[in-house]
Amino acid sequence: MSASDLTHPKNVACATVPSLLFGRDPDVQTLSALLDAHRLVSIVGTGGVGKTALASRLGEMQRDRTRHTVHHVELVALTDWHQVVPALVRALQLPVSRAPAIDSVHSALRGGPHLLVLDNCEHLLPGVADVIAGLMAAAPELSILATSQEALNLQGERVYRLGGLPDSGAVALFADRARAADRHFALTPENTDAVADICRQLDGIPLAIELGAARLRTLGLEGLRKRLDDRLQLLSTGARDLPARHRTLRAALEWSWSLLHAAEQTVFRRLGVMAGSFDLDAAQAVASDAHIPATAVIDALAVLCDKSLVVVEPQADGTVRYRLLETMRHFALDHLRTAGEEAAIRDRHLEHFLQLSEAASHALTGPQQGAWLARLDRDRDNLFAAHIACDAAPDGVERGLRLANALIRYWFNRDALLLGQRVIAEALARPGKERTPQRRAQALMNHARMLLFRGLDAEASVQLGLAIDSGRRCGALPVVVEAMGRLGYAQIALNDRVAARATLEEACSLAKDLQGEQRPGAIANSNLAELERMEGHFEAALERYEASLAIHVASGDRQATMISTNNLAMAALAVKALPQVRERARASLAICDELDSKRGRLVVMEVCAGLAADLEDWAQAVRFDTAAKRLTAALGRRRDVVDEAFLAPRITRARKALGRKPALACDAEAEALDYDAAIEAMREWLDSRQDLTSPASRDAVLTAREQEVLSLVAKGYGNGDVARLMDISVLTVRTHRQRLMDKLQLHNAAEITAYAVKMGWYDPE
Repeated sequence: MSASDLTHPKNVACATVPSLLFGRDPDVQTLSALLDAHRLVSIVGTGGVGKTALASRLGEMQRDRTRHTVHHVELVALTDWHQVVPALVRALQLPVSRAPAIDSVHSALRGGPHLLVLDNCEHLLPGVADVIAGLMAAAPELSILATSQEALNLQGERVYRLGGLPDSGAVALFADRARAADRHFALTPENTDAVADICRQLDGIPLAIELGAARLRTLGLEGLRKRLDDRLQLLSTGARDLPARHRTLRAALEWSWSLLHAAEQTVFRRLGVMAGSFDLDAAQAVASDAHIPATAVIDALAVLCDKSLVVVEPQADGTVRYRLLETMRHFALDHLRTAGEEAAIRDRHLEHFLQLSEAASHALTGPQQGAWLARLDRDRDNLFAAHIACDAAPDGVERGLRLANALIRYWFNRDALLLGQRVIAEALARPGKERTPQRRAQALMNHARMLLFRGLDAEASVQLGLAIDSGRRCGALPVVVEAMGRLGYAQIALNDRVAARATLEEACSLAKDLQGEQRPGAIANSNLAELERMEGHFEAALERYEASLAIHVASGDRQATMISTNNLAMAALAVKALPQVRERARASLAICDELDSKRGRLVVMEVCAGLAADLEDWAQAVRFDTAAKRLTAALGRRRDVVDEAFLAPRITRARKALGRKPALACDAEAEALDYDAAIEAMREWLDSRQDLTSPASRDAVLTAREQEVLSLVAKGYGNGDVARLMDISVLTVRTHRQRLMDKLQLHNAAEITAYAVKMGWYDPE
């Protein structure tokens, strides 16, 4: 039904609007229910969001469903609230009378159920609200549906805040208007994503989408998408029969801008530097100055939210954040540039988020990691904007390196290695970095960490060498120790164990000279433990892991505690202390949940893969291993090289025990699981394994001959040497060796040695 159908004998027609309300069915249903239950309903939203079309549609529905007499009163052309009553007289088609006009209006509206649609009230507030209050009191059967950019603030009012179109509705609207502009346009599987991206960039605002679609014929989809940064100039081809404020996107926004006081305009344009959502502290840091104190920013922000220029986003913890729609942000920035304030305001933005990042950097090594990670999540867009601002900011080189170094633990914990690597590489590439050698040395080391976690060991080694040299020249001993600790790990990954041991032992020695800063030494010590574990020195590894864990627990570093706990779980697996494996895995999982560490949970899954293999739960071992590999790769990470080498023989044994086809079936099951499902399956399995006695340990009584074979192998004798010493055949030695390895679930000579030491059958001294 079109608006022209409102010519029911009892009715006055609503304004003519497009009858197609793409994606608005849920809004129509909710608002219809509100109108049935309440006499005063206001649709509040930013300019161009579709309030008028929606109100007209609701007027049609109310007339048809309830037989209300519907009157549509357009207020946009009025310049003063005193003109509202004469506009009502015209809309109601009242005859000229000697009685006061308002009395005539009241009398007309008392004559039965009426619905008054008052469109575009925002520029006449608060006067129009007083008129509405009088109408409601004088006509008990009157209902009013108002549209405005801010609420009327009347008793009994029900406010419905209208946002942009949902993706499906926005795409449908774009396609419809695009076909009107170019009859050859068709929505296809190939171009749907591009259309959806354009609509999202335009915030789902119908006016912006319609104006964008009108440009399609001359620009094409990609041309339009690439030029949306200049949307205020681009979207200016509205139909001539539209109201003047809807013929261009700028005109619609200027209408809203004109309703603000000077201080509100200043705050609004300064908030244009915000990227994504922001909190009140950030708003005050950016928008306040000697003329607009911080308290005035609060007042201005409240007005901007009321007028639908800033969106309020309530948070789960009871706080609120704010956001400018992207289109509003472009408009605010345009005014900021015109005012000549952009450079200064961007510098304020950079300084605020630099200070936030450095505060977070300290907190991320303590017990409040989870809360600070969540806070940085909310400000990620602003953090990246601050990084970009360093290109042109005063002291941008030094501040850029400070920012990049401060965020390193955040990128790691959130598995955003590529983004973190980009930030730190760009910070290192700015000219003049040599003038801040200590920050440069730290950044080189942090850049190498990114490369290491992605498996780029050779490239990381080069960066770490530069960090060590730079740190030594400027006397940054903590950087030197940590960089050497990480270089040792890279050397392990490159299978240069001799160099790795030398590097790591030197790092541990240098760490003794650090004054009160134990973390770099703990990192070197932990990586030396990794080398010990890889070489089968499990007791030595356990001792070093425990020492590192103690340091991290004492400092409250939850992430490092989680990593050390995972390492201890792997080491416990090596010495068959299966209850400890489960205990450590569960403890680590609790910290992972606290920090929301996706990679941390996958390391626990790797522990469970090894544990399942030792319990001869072959299918789960294969499933966990396959899922952990795939999901780790999806995060852009690689598995720990020591864990990989440690688990490989266990998983190989599990696959062999299952057989090829069942193992492939387990792979397929693991591949079908998304991250959440895989983690949930691991939790259920870990909780269900109460009996952690391995089949091997239940039947681990060795014969005297097997003990003798095991002792000789532990001492490093090969099969031929053992055969000669025991006067038996090599084949018999092989048989004994395989049998005892199966019985004890040992996988290589290093594990045989560790077991012999544990049982007291071999003393390496």
